[in-house]
Amino acid sequence: MSRTKEKIKKDIVDHLYWDSRVDSSDIKVVVDDNDVVLEGNVTSFSALTAVEEDAKEVAGLKHVRNYITVKFPDSITLPSDSEMETIITNMLRWNSDIDAGKIKVSVTGGKATLEGNVNSYWKKIKAARLAGSVFGVIDVDNKISIVPNEDAIDEMVANNIVQAFTRNSLIDPATIDVKVADGIVTLTGTVPHLSAYEKAESIVYFTQGVLFLHNNLAIV
Repeated sequence: MSRTKEKIKKDIVDHLYWDSRVDSSDIKVVVDDNDVVLEGNVTSFSALTAVEEDAKEVAGLKHVRNYITVKFPDSITLPSDSEMETIITNMLRWNSDIDAGKIKVSVTGGKATLEGNVNSYWKKIKAARLAGSVFGVIDVDNKISIVPNEDAIDEMVANNIVQAFTRNSLIDPATIDVKVADGIVTLTGTVPHLSAYEKAESIVYFTQGVLFLHNNLAIV
């Protein structure tokens, strides 16, 4: 049963109001043909990502376009770029999953840039989330490369992804085609909702040997 755009919008607004991580007073939600546009301002980069996550959890969506910006109150004194660089670098060093010695951090105008390499895709994502959680950061440019410790055979990577799809209740592997070439994964086919689309992505990200993902899945 299809859901009206009014119901989808109400659920998103209610979900944002429920989430204590988010001040939704300056957020505008527009729903058009099951696509959602988010506009407005929040006071931290982590809140920005939380808004997008909340919207994607609502049933009936196909795509979410996040145009929200981070805007700090004028009364708040922000750390300098160099201070943010130090904080992010220390956070990476303190995290046992990431070899911070292989990552360079720079911050310009509140925008953090991460360069270097890690051995798994999910570690690249985690590094960006750590950087984005630092007060004063308004955006994260994640340029980290994936360099596996061991050579991964494409056929084995594809099989591991398919088996993980099979074990997941949200995904019907019969509707998804998985191709892997030199560690680059391409997904084509269909999924029933955005939650399945997101879950397929996360499964690929957590699979050893994945260097990059082209997600061409359609939500039907």
